[in-house]
Amino acid sequence: MYINGQWLEEGPTFAVYNPATGASIGSVIDVSNEQVFEAIAAAEAAFPAWSKTTAYERSAILTRCHALMMDRQRVLDGAGRAYDHRAGQTPKSGHERSEICGRFPTVVC
Repeated sequence: MYINGQWLEEGPTFAVYNPATGASIGSVIDVSNEQVFEAIAAAEAAFPAWSKTTAYERSAILTRCHALMMDRQRVLDGAGRAYDHRAGQTPKSGHERSEICGRFPTVVC
């Protein structure tokens, strides 16, 4: 979990399961209620600055995020898939992600 610019890397974990197969696909840190409220407070504190950015600035940030995800797609896909190739399921394509990021200014304006 990412809270106020810091990754929470230690603590108890729980398994995450692929709902299509029931197979364990990884684990995540089991955060406390206090940590959840800390994350919410950090997001609320960051919102005023974020809300002052223009739609074009936000789009640029999302486009950069998309580029980073595409650069690391093989690693991200290997980190645990919430889809099952045997069932014909696939993740969103890079084109779909790009379409969403590129259309952001027209959606929010």
